[in-house]
Amino acid sequence: MMAGAWLKGGALGALAALLWPRRSSASAAPTLAPTATDEYGARAAREALPAAGLLDWRGQVVDPQLREGVERFALGVRARGGRAVISTDPGAIGRPGPGGSQHQASPPRAVDLWIFGIDLQSAYQLARGLGVFSGIGTYPEWSTAPGLHLDTRPDRTPSDPAQWSGYYVVVNGQRIQRTDRPVWGAWA
Repeated sequence: MMAGAWLKGGALGALAALLWPRRSSASAAPTLAPTATDEYGARAAREALPAAGLLDWRGQVVDPQLREGVERFALGVRARGGRAVISTDPGAIGRPGPGGSQHQASPPRAVDLWIFGIDLQSAYQLARGLGVFSGIGTYPEWSTAPGLHLDTRPDRTPSDPAQWSGYYVVVNGQRIQRTDRPVWGAWA
């Protein structure tokens, strides 16, 4: 019996079809272990159509490649039992003013996401496996929840993304965010 056969219609049926596609009787039984081409289930999320309304973009127009990639990422997080939520920080999507941030591009090419229900390493590996993002920052110490910065910067590629890990230091009694650490060893 197929793993998803007990799910009927609706959103659960669509998710089951995504995770356990129908196979002909001549094909091998489905495997639950990740394969070299599907590590961390990224292929299923990459091939899924973006789910309209999965994330609250607060009416902001963003780079279409970013929006589609982030929606697919959120779908992949949901398939693992977690949630990806766009940070409520006012600069999480677009930021006014000059600067080198992908948040300040027109349209914005970056978004900050909180990750709930799955570990940050799994979220990072899913984002990397989608083959969409050319910038990935991990932030394990954000105040609300651990999170990721995902972007589609034009000077890097998804196969060689800019990668960093944000952390905090206290300087003169103030908590200051730094981003000069590389992503942790085996994650990259």
